[in-house]
Amino acid sequence: MLSSEKLLSFGSLLGKLRRQHGLRQADIAVQMGCTRAFISQIERGTKIPSSTWLGRLSIALGASESEVVALLEAAEFSRGVLRFPDGMPLSLRREFVRLTQCVELPSLGSWAILERDLSRIAPASE
Repeated sequence: MLSSEKLLSFGSLLGKLRRQHGLRQADIAVQMGCTRAFISQIERGTKIPSSTWLGRLSIALGASESEVVALLEAAEFSRGVLRFPDGMPLSLRREFVRLTQCVELPSLGSWAILERDLSRIAPASE
């Protein structure tokens, strides 16, 4: 089960984008064909939308391409998905996973930036 702390990053981003676009939860719900309560649960971090709902959310928000990417990254993070660059040694992957259990990852910024930085690390022998 996902922790509320992990879910909050996606919900917080959704709420922020919704407010920036001048929309209410009810506006998004009507456009998506769901209830306002469902949108509220997402923003509070108790639900993570499926890929289908993410697409509907993006359309309902009128999200830009960069906002869609940010939503997708936040959803993956909230689900606990870690992506590593191709060729990254298993030992380095294990060490990174170990470190993620000790560090609050939202402070590290975008996964794209993290992936770029990790890809610059010279491969270590396994």
